[in-house]
Amino acid sequence: EQLKISRKSLDKTIGTPPFDRARLRVGALGLKRGKPDSKTSKTSEKELKDRMKIADKTCIKALDMGGSGMGALTSWVDVKDGKIVRTRPMHADSQYTHEHLRPWSIKARGSHFDASLKTDIPPFAYVYKKRAYSKNRVLYPMKRVDWEPGGDPDKINPQNRGKSKFERISWDEATQIIADEIKRVQEKYGVYSILAQGDGHGEDKVVHSSHGCQSKLLTMMGGCTLQSRNPDSWEGWYWGAKHVWGCEPTGQGMLGNLLMDIAQNTELFLHWGCDLETTTWGWQGHLSSKYAFWLTELGIKQVFISPDLNYSGSVHADRWIPIKPNTDAALQCAIAYIWITEDLYDKEYVETHAIGMDWIEHHILGHDDGIPKTPEWASEITGVPVRIIKALARQWHEKPTSIGHVNGGSYATIPKTVSRKSASTSRIRLPRSRSSASIWLKSGSGPIRPRCHFWAAWAVASTIIIATPSNLAGVTW
Repeated sequence: EQLKISRKSLDKTIGTPPFDRARLRVGALGLKRGKPDSKTSKTSEKELKDRMKIADKTCIKALDMGGSGMGALTSWVDVKDGKIVRTRPMHADSQYTHEHLRPWSIKARGSHFDASLKTDIPPFAYVYKKRAYSKNRVLYPMKRVDWEPGGDPDKINPQNRGKSKFERISWDEATQIIADEIKRVQEKYGVYSILAQGDGHGEDKVVHSSHGCQSKLLTMMGGCTLQSRNPDSWEGWYWGAKHVWGCEPTGQGMLGNLLMDIAQNTELFLHWGCDLETTTWGWQGHLSSKYAFWLTELGIKQVFISPDLNYSGSVHADRWIPIKPNTDAALQCAIAYIWITEDLYDKEYVETHAIGMDWIEHHILGHDDGIPKTPEWASEITGVPVRIIKALARQWHEKPTSIGHVNGGSYATIPKTVSRKSASTSRIRLPRSRSSASIWLKSGSGPIRPRCHFWAAWAVASTIIIATPSNLAGVTW
């Protein structure tokens, strides 16, 4: 007779005597209940231990899908009988004490935000074994039945691509074909006749970066034509932002202590066209998610500006401002119009520390094309009501504001302080994070009187920096 028991019923046995719990577990595992002899008892005990054993070994894998090699996705992968059975976060404190690790902690407004002692792996990493065991995965090398290596035109049959069948070959045969073809092509056409698609996104594991092995091999063989950037990710940043904000080579700087600066000083956080909850799942963990929840606990208002109410907006937004796609420049120009016409920026500082404000004002006020970039003008383009544009511009002026912009962003909002002298040691640090971006830095001490901002605005086809306020006197860039 077998004893059948559910997991729920098994959990209720926690308060039962040890012998009864053991007997129930044996029954739940499908073993026979009764009074076995000594030989059967030993066999049952071994079988019980084998069935309850979770893994034979645990491997450490980086399970990011973006080719960035981020440590946030480092995972423990449990393997039993040669198969993946479970994926877990890697715990930093499994072999090290808290005193040894000395994890960071950000303190702000009577609260604290602590470093996680385990990797915050996203859903994609947890279910990666489904990808490993997918029925659609190619498990072994295959070769087209009517193609032969060697370059003979009569044996290539390019007209049958997509039509002819494939046959399975061994790994030894496959690697030999690849090696022979590389050498043949190099000898006949030169080393630069081979293109190494060595950029863009791919998958990492632990040792190598995506596409790194092939380019290294071909370089050691004399060289190759190496693909350099392709329009698959952040072309605007790579080709545009670095010329405006600096921060070679990709237009993004280091995050540094910006999370602390934002938590301690920001009153308004604008998430401009970004989804910090789900976008990072391919290459990072949940730091940005947990940080955004903490900002809400601190009382920092979060406004999302995006065409869609994305998941982050639905979770964190105190207000969502819907906007038509690709019309952000018009909204930003209208905000600049409010700041210029209502004298909400530090003219003295702009005049002495910036170049091009006269052209910005010339365009915003419509002196070049006869179209003042008013909130009414922007409203027709963006779909954002006039009152919302005006309120956003004035709130941005009145409160210390940070911006998370698309793939990180490099806006800074820095209110005017009473003392210029205290700003002499301040430094702007531009962020690298893809998910919590942009900055507000308090320069020195003393009471803060919000006044003006460092910002970027898009006018026509060019990107232009409009200066920083007076409390940044003496900053280093």
